[in-house]
Amino acid sequence: MDQFLTWFVPTLKFAAIFISGASGILALLVEFKDDQHRITKWGRRAVIIVVVSFLVSAIMQVIEIHQDHEKEIAENNKTQNILNNINRQLYNINVNDISFDVTSELDMRDPVLQPYYQKLKAFCQALLTHPHSRLPKGVDTSLITNTATGKKQFNGLTIEPGSSLYPDSIKDKEAYRLIGRIMLDIKLFKYDTVKNALGSHYSLSFSTLFGKPRLWFTLGNATITMSIDGLRIPATDYAWRNQGDVQSLLDLAKGRIIFCYGDQFINDLSEPATATFKKIKLSLFSFNIAGRRFSSGDFCTIPGEFPDHYLDLPAEILATHLNMSCK
Repeated sequence: MDQFLTWFVPTLKFAAIFISGASGILALLVEFKDDQHRITKWGRRAVIIVVVSFLVSAIMQVIEIHQDHEKEIAENNKTQNILNNINRQLYNINVNDISFDVTSELDMRDPVLQPYYQKLKAFCQALLTHPHSRLPKGVDTSLITNTATGKKQFNGLTIEPGSSLYPDSIKDKEAYRLIGRIMLDIKLFKYDTVKNALGSHYSLSFSTLFGKPRLWFTLGNATITMSIDGLRIPATDYAWRNQGDVQSLLDLAKGRIIFCYGDQFINDLSEPATATFKKIKLSLFSFNIAGRRFSSGDFCTIPGEFPDHYLDLPAEILATHLNMSCK
């Protein structure tokens, strides 16, 4: 099409010049009206020439407008490609910069957790009896404001990994396996802009991400919240896979992230603990990459005995802090 227009437009211009010149010469040589002011044969021909000249000029104008528009689009695309290439370099994915934040909850009154629950409950009751007792290292009190009195009152405990109240892998074996560790498998799927659909195979995969969460024990409703920030990729080849089609943060626009507790975590649980594990409620998941943080507490679930959860990444991937969505 472009090759055709390269010779067609100049031809039209020369044709327009020729028609204009011919019209001028005819006007000098012939009469367009007779003595009765009726249009002569040459007059009718002159009208046809004027109409043809108008059509040629209109066609030329339309073509030039189209060419200018195509040129503008090409320039915009060129500029956008340059900006995209710059952004791809600025937001290049480095596995060392990727981390995840996870928060989940569990009812401590479950039979499997009873021994550890009674241990925490007894500590809290002793603390209420002797409020000025010295707290073990890594343990702090959780306070809330009483809406009626406006005073702070005891609500529970904050327990850091390594403290004496943290679940012991031997003495509190079941509690440790359920709430004293988090082990995730995560897969990222790229959005295929050609097919306008998610890819059928994962682009990035992170397996067996392990960490010990911070615990919040709430005495009133007997729940424990497990939270871990900055869960990072181990520096091992088997822990993560990149299929090669994701090199920059831009490649993840409109993509999907699927996450679940790792198989190794589940296989390590006893049968009663497995039943308790199914009651864990995920309340927040954040994905940190290339200086951006994407978070959500509203998950889509893929049904199953051990369900996977997924979230969709936004199209505006370069925003500083955006929520992921469940579509």
